Amino acid sequence: MVPLAADGPDAIDDSLADSLPFMIPDEGEHGLQLLCSIADLDPRTHESPDRHLIYHGPSNQRRWGLLRVESARIANRVFDPQFLIAPNPLRSAEPALCKRANGRKDDLLQLAKARLGNALDRAVMVGVDPLGIDLRTTFGVGRIAFAHTSMTAPEAQDALDLLLTSPHNTQEPRS
Repeated sequence: MVPLAADGPDAIDDSLADSLPFMIPDEGEHGLQLLCSIADLDPRTHESPDRHLIYHGPSNQRRWGLLRVESARIANRVFDPQFLIAPNPLRSAEPALCKRANGRKDDLLQLAKARLGNALDRAVMVGVDPLGIDLRTTFGVGRIAFAHTSMTAPEAQDALDLLLTSPHNTQEPRS
């Protein structure tokens, strides 16, 4: 999902909506190149604009589009998008996990300072997936990885609790 200019020089012509190229992080030999199609979505009925707001703050764009990856390429290798896109198994538990972490503001701030290395004055957990958490800080969104993949809500809760109680620890304790 992306905010789009509805009109003006930055507006995407509807005739181009079937073949939008994206380069991540940018165009280059080792960058990920995605060929996407885009479909308009209604921000009043779709959750994506709210998720964008949580991660990035308000957008002045009035048009929203849902991207669908048609193909992907790195260097000379082309990939079927089904190998790149997977649903987040923690999606339904995400609000509760974020709320619980955000209730521990001091611990969350210490974690952000320890792992993201900036002099921060605020940190808000905005997302979680099996590989880690996303924190919105004074300087943007930062990523903190779990020590181990957490595929269920209880596993993610345990991994999150470990991060919040031992912000400098990068490994889970061995039993």
